[in-house]
Amino acid sequence: YLPSPPSPEDVEKAIGQFIKSFQKNVNSLNRLKKYCKNPDEDKAAQKIDHLNEQFLKLQSLHQEEKGIFVFKEISIGSSKPGNQKNWQSKGHLEDVRNEINQLSKAHEEVRSSIADSVLAALAERLTDYIKAYEQAKRERNLVDFNDLLIIARNMLKEHPQVRKYFRDQYKFLLVDEFQDTDPLQAEIVFFLSEEEKGKAKQWKDVRVSPKRLFLVGDPKQSIYR
Repeated sequence: YLPSPPSPEDVEKAIGQFIKSFQKNVNSLNRLKKYCKNPDEDKAAQKIDHLNEQFLKLQSLHQEEKGIFVFKEISIGSSKPGNQKNWQSKGHLEDVRNEINQLSKAHEEVRSSIADSVLAALAERLTDYIKAYEQAKRERNLVDFNDLLIIARNMLKEHPQVRKYFRDQYKFLLVDEFQDTDPLQAEIVFFLSEEEKGKAKQWKDVRVSPKRLFLVGDPKQSIYR
C-alpha cells in the first residue's frame, strides 16, 4: 500500500539539495530586505533574520548532524508574514512571501524523506522481534486484532461463497469516521459491498452495489495524514 522508502543515499542527496535551495532563498530574501522601511518591527524582516541565523547554524554543523538539524530545528513558520505598510511596494513583500513559501515547501519535502527513511530503518530493526512475536502466537494458537482483520479479509477475498453469505446477511453498510479506516478494513468494506454477482479477486476491482454502501468521514481529521 505504501511506496518504497528513500535509500540513505537518496536522503543525503535530498538534504544537500535542500541546503542549496535554502542558501538560494536566503540570498534572495537578503536582497529583498533592503526594501523594508521598518525592519525592526516588520515580521517578514524578522523572519529573514531568523532564517539567516538558522542557515548559518546549519552550515557550521558536521555533515552527519545536518539531517537532524533540518528535521528538528529548522522552522519556517507562516508563509505570509509582514505588513505592507513597512515595505516600499506591494511587489517587494509579495516576493518575500513567495521565497518563504518556496522554502517552506522544500523543507516539508525533505522532512518527509527523512521521516520515511527513519521509519524504514526502524522497521528493519524490528524484523527479528516481529518474527519472534509471530512464532510465539503460532505456538500458543493465538491471534491479535490485526490477525483477525487479515483472516476476515482473506476469507472474503479468496472464497466467493463466504463473501456471498455475508452480503446476504448485511444488505446495507454504514461506515462512520471512514477517514480512520485502515487499508485492511477498507478491503473488507468493499468486498462486503460488492454487487450481487460480483466475484472480484482484488478490492480495487470491486463494483459496489448501488445504494448498498454509505460512508461518513472527513479527510482533514484522518489519523493517517
